[in-house]
Amino acid sequence: MRNWLYSILRRSEQYTKTDMVYLFTGGSWLTLGQVLSTGSAFLVSIAFANLLPQDTYGMYKYVLSIFGILTIFTLSGINTAVTQAIARGFEGDVVKGLRTRILWGITGTIVSLGVALYYYLQGNIFLSTSFAIVGLFVPFVDSLSIYNSILQGKKDFKTYTVYNSISRIVGAAATIVALFLTNNFLVLLLVFFGVSVVLNGLFTLITFAKVKFNEERGEDTLKYGKHLSLVSVLNLLAASLDKILIFQYIGAVELAVYTFATAPLDQIKGFFKSVNLLAWPKFAAADLESRKFLFQKMKRLALLIIVISLIYVALAPFLYKLVFPDYLAAIPYSQILVLSLFAAILTEFSRSFMEAQGAKKEFYKYNVWVNAFNLVILFPLIYFYGLWGAVAARMITRLVGLGLSLLFVKSIKQAENQVPV
Repeated sequence: MRNWLYSILRRSEQYTKTDMVYLFTGGSWLTLGQVLSTGSAFLVSIAFANLLPQDTYGMYKYVLSIFGILTIFTLSGINTAVTQAIARGFEGDVVKGLRTRILWGITGTIVSLGVALYYYLQGNIFLSTSFAIVGLFVPFVDSLSIYNSILQGKKDFKTYTVYNSISRIVGAAATIVALFLTNNFLVLLLVFFGVSVVLNGLFTLITFAKVKFNEERGEDTLKYGKHLSLVSVLNLLAASLDKILIFQYIGAVELAVYTFATAPLDQIKGFFKSVNLLAWPKFAAADLESRKFLFQKMKRLALLIIVISLIYVALAPFLYKLVFPDYLAAIPYSQILVLSLFAAILTEFSRSFMEAQGAKKEFYKYNVWVNAFNLVILFPLIYFYGLWGAVAARMITRLVGLGLSLLFVKSIKQAENQVPV
């Protein structure tokens, strides 16, 4: 049976133009992990929708959006650089990368405490306490997830899936239990951050104990990681700014509605993350001739995503009535947003190719142009058109981003590796 399956997969490669054995062996684990992750997130969404008041949930998402911006100081690009370095056999900078992220994250703590002081002086003790809590966890939550980068670089997708599945399931269970016991916003924050730090720290320690790193060092692993972090600043700002503006100019309830309009789409997008993760080590070891195969695969993927999107448009009213009855107002926003989902997913593949190839100039230009464009249109659209303005800004930016990402992938001039995808 094993030989027969292997033979079938190899023969199918003449049609898919993809390493199907690699995709099946690694992808089966990642797909299982994504199913568990999506299921956990779905259950948490149901709990939030039915157990927490809309204004409280909007406040919760606002604080997490600010937290997302504060992670800028933890130099998230180092994780990407570590994955690339390990895929190429350079493992000596892993510990130094983790230490660098945590130390830089302390700056985020200082900024968060400054925000807490601001709200305290404004008489808002609730938000002041929230950002004091956030400040304690900024250096650790994302930094300790470096085990993901190590396992991706090693192509150990089985272990990656097991660790992430445990993390998602335990995190979801803790959140749901907390929601049943209380709707205290501060308790929910402590549960979210506390569970994340404990689990990420545990799996990073286990990974460090199990993986025997060589002493080889890349010439510019940390330098490249810092460069990616700088490039991603606008990206992180753009990812959170729409929620912050909605909270500030429209209200917490509207932010809750917007969140539930985008949440199902984020889960659909998440299913394709496993394919992207499988492709990343291949991209890192690829030559530029692989671009033509990348574009062919993206065309096929686009057709699949469009079909899924149209099915979602038809089923969305039934889904929301069944599991999110208090958020029926989110339905039209979600149905429109899903029509740009193909652009968001395909852009991720293009960005991954640029990152993995170390195409600094192209990656930098893409991030600056797209995110600057997003930031420019976001405020006026939300200010004048409310939630529909936020939807329009997201859709327009996705389409512009796809076009530019493909343009910059085509413009890459050099690659250091000679192994085809």
